[in-house]
Amino acid sequence: MAASSPEARFSFVWQPVIPSDDAAAALAHARAETDARARHYWDTDLALGRAYAEPLATPFTSDAPGGKPLAWDVVLVFAPGTRWGETPPLPQAHLFPMESGKGAPAFSPARLREAIERSAK
Repeated sequence: MAASSPEARFSFVWQPVIPSDDAAAALAHARAETDARARHYWDTDLALGRAYAEPLATPFTSDAPGGKPLAWDVVLVFAPGTRWGETPPLPQAHLFPMESGKGAPAFSPARLREAIERSAK
């Protein structure tokens, strides 16, 4: 399934990781979203980031005391029909941002497209 497919779904899970990550910023992004396939969620407790930290071997830690691993700023690609239960399912692919050379990490559109296409096979 291609990202342009009407069956594709996108979920944005916002977490309070850095000071600018707050509910108001997440809501502003959600309101600006023009793709009807997108859903936005606010994860106050960082539960999803903690659940995926180990399985994804995240390169990030939280700024909280103890600096535990935390999956954030990551794209997860799931196969069509994936169901969530008590334990979050493992994605078919995941991408962390790469250094863009412009001072801030960025996602590679080509790598993201490739991951989505691989998950559809």
